Amino acid sequence: MITDSRRQTIPIIKTATVLYSNTGKIIGAVETLKDISENISYKNELASIKRIYHIDDGFTASSDGLR
Repeated sequence: MITDSRRQTIPIIKTATVLYSNTGKIIGAVETLKDISENISYKNELASIKRIYHIDDGFTASSDGLR
């Protein structure tokens, strides 16, 4: 999460990669931040619809990520 100038938090995905020269020396890095607010809104809306219509998509989340 990041905070904007109005002190509102914004959920983000951050990716980064290292830049190398032709000789393999690290010469910099590039980082991107993507606002995922809309994705989260859609996910919440879909979950609400599934609850209303009792839809089970067949996937079960688990704390260990193995299901």
